Amino acid sequence: MTVSIEIPEIEPLQVIVGNTWTWKKSLSDYLPSNEWQLTYALVTSDALIEITATDDDDDHLVEVAAATTAAYDAGVYDYQATVSKYDDLDAAEPSLLERYTIKTGKIEVLPAFSAQSTGYDNRSHVKATLDALEAVILGKASKDQLSYSIAGRSLSRMSPQELLDWRKAYRAEYASEERKAGRKSSNLIRVRFE
Repeated sequence: MTVSIEIPEIEPLQVIVGNTWTWKKSLSDYLPSNEWQLTYALVTSDALIEITATDDDDDHLVEVAAATTAAYDAGVYDYQATVSKYDDLDAAEPSLLERYTIKTGKIEVLPAFSAQSTGYDNRSHVKATLDALEAVILGKASKDQLSYSIAGRSLSRMSPQELLDWRKAYRAEYASEERKAGRKSSNLIRVRFE
């Protein structure tokens, strides 16, 4: 039995390590037949993933093999999608003529459950950072939590006021995340008296 998977026409919000990643972009102003090439650069503080799309009937098709993604680290990656035009893509060393960043965003790379050797932490990046901030403020942070960094500074090096400011920001972001997911983020217990 052959399974047919519909290829999305936008960048995914989440992908999974060890799965095939695929999506398609239709860019009428940047056609592959006119020597335009679409590439993605996904970055974290310690990782870079580069992806080059191929021509698919003058659309840009992104396909990353499961064997390739199996080597990637899970995490939240910032990405830039860039189109570049070369004088001759088939030449040994084509010359770059034009280059434009057409989109930026975030993609969350999730771990494959089947590859987990221990428990799985399913918290989002926002929730994990908020939890680390709370632990540092309470003086109960683990070494891992102390090593968390925000804007290039580890939590262990932040002043108490900076920690409180970041906690407020992450609480708001987490509340927004919970609302978007259709969950309530409040810990309040409401009691009604009649």
